[in-house]
Amino acid sequence: MLVKDKIDVFLTKILKGSRKKYLILGLSVLTFLLVFMFNLRSVLLIYGTGTDNPIGIESISFTIEDSYNGEEQKVVGHLYKSRNAMLPALNPTDPAPAEAPAIVALHGFFVGIGKENIMKWTLEIARRDIVVLAIDLPGNGHTVGTVPSFSSHAELEPYIIKEAVDYLKSLPYVNK
Repeated sequence: MLVKDKIDVFLTKILKGSRKKYLILGLSVLTFLLVFMFNLRSVLLIYGTGTDNPIGIESISFTIEDSYNGEEQKVVGHLYKSRNAMLPALNPTDPAPAEAPAIVALHGFFVGIGKENIMKWTLEIARRDIVVLAIDLPGNGHTVGTVPSFSSHAELEPYIIKEAVDYLKSLPYVNK
């Protein structure tokens, strides 16, 4: 007898008739609410509650030469931008927005943990009109390459961070 059949027999013994349908309906509604709550949390993190300064998030990527074997390594990141810092002047007589300061945000090291785990901090910093570039270091998140996930990346990380800083410097709305 399969596990599914055992569960069905158990539910049939415990719940008769419409009670089984109500249980299934109740579990379905509970599942929907849990999924909705987790998605709502993400939306509130991004757009904030009662904030006049929503954040724009853009996925970016750049490549560097992998010192491990000479091949290219793709580095992936999220660029968090305050809309206040980037809005052009709506009226020609209005002053243009000042260039915004910028930082590169790095996550801690634990295999598979990337830029998403520091999202609450990067969003809060971006709400203060600071441009934030959160990148995945090698072996974490979406950064891909041929460097093994469990190896040391100490020789590669300074180059990745330098490229991230150069990327920020190339943006027209970032203070050089």
